[in-house]
Amino acid sequence: PGFTPTDVVETELMAGDRLDIYPSPLARGLQATIRASRSPGAESGKLLVFDAQGRTVRLIQARVAGNEVTAQWDGRTGHGERAAAGVYFIQWRDARGSASGKLVLLD
Repeated sequence: PGFTPTDVVETELMAGDRLDIYPSPLARGLQATIRASRSPGAESGKLLVFDAQGRTVRLIQARVAGNEVTAQWDGRTGHGERAAAGVYFIQWRDARGSASGKLVLLD
């Protein structure tokens, strides 16, 4: 025996599956701009910041205009505290897929 496929679900991911994040490294007091081409048909999603241990540091509100998602991160946690210096991973997720990138936060 074996498996008999009954359905195939196509997932359209964003071009390159990568976020444009700048500047990186990010110095204290500055804001990083995060941009992604949105997946076709996705109307909403979320932008998450993770630390190197995979913990969610912040959920960022993003602006969706046309096929582009734009957001900014000021280097603060969801509690308003300054995040520790280090590497952070940023991910956009919506119903059609995800895109990610990384940012280095300086002290």
